[in-house]
Amino acid sequence: MKLLIALMLLSLTACAKPDCEAVKEVHFLMQRHFQVDKHKACEPVSYADELLRGETITGVCTHYALTASDLLERRGVEHQVWKVRTRLGVPHMVVVTDGWVLDLRERAVWPVEQFDYEWVKIN
Repeated sequence: MKLLIALMLLSLTACAKPDCEAVKEVHFLMQRHFQVDKHKACEPVSYADELLRGETITGVCTHYALTASDLLERRGVEHQVWKVRTRLGVPHMVVVTDGWVLDLRERAVWPVEQFDYEWVKIN
């Protein structure tokens, strides 16, 4: 447990570039206001406006990634949306910025090296 806490703290403090603060803010907003709804249609939609109004939004990894992408774009942070496959071959979508990954399935922002994904396609 102590190792997990140490790794989470490292993930939040290791990046010293100015964009990292924006990435952490976006991740915090997403963690606070995004709830998974596996039954929601997988439409390519961003809910950034709703999230910025403080509303709770629901969706799947596509909604999470596109909303995070929209928020990062509004802050001028360069990033890429990636389609990936998990270890089990499940399609998934994440956002990568300067080697850091915003992922619906993670409670912290982690370096890309921490992920055992097959990186399928970049948008």
